Amino acid sequence: QDTSGDYVMTQAGMPPGGNDVVQAHAGDDHATGSRSARQAAPGAMPQIQPRDAASLVDVAIVYPASLVAELGDGPMRAQFALGITQTNQAFAASGIPTQVRLVGTRQLAQPQLASTQSSLYALQNPSDGQYDEVAGFREEVHADLVSMWHSNYPGSISCGIGYIGSGDAK
Repeated sequence: QDTSGDYVMTQAGMPPGGNDVVQAHAGDDHATGSRSARQAAPGAMPQIQPRDAASLVDVAIVYPASLVAELGDGPMRAQFALGITQTNQAFAASGIPTQVRLVGTRQLAQPQLASTQSSLYALQNPSDGQYDEVAGFREEVHADLVSMWHSNYPGSISCGIGYIGSGDAK
């Protein structure tokens, strides 16, 4: 089973109007096939396309319990939807024929790690005992990209870091 993939870290808890970054990657599995049974989260996209195209990127979002405590469940989910919407608007305004679609969200079983970098390393290794459930969740919802949102790190100035295709397929 290929568990390599694309992961993006996004720090949440910004003031209203802050910039959320979603980094997109169109995977090879979009060339053919149908995923019409899969549904995006309410409000994430205006319409689900019956067939995936190379220009459609499926995004799953994972988050620690501390993010729910910081933002509240409803406002947190609104930020997720806003990030998807703003990404699609930016692509459209730039003439990029790509859209992202939110295909699932999940609270992590493990608490947030001490830094975005340590979390990213943990995401990259699906058998190190940290965030190991993410690879299975990505497979379950057929996401091309996983975005992990964290609650605010004191003094942190990064908005996100990520890997595209680690090459460590096992």
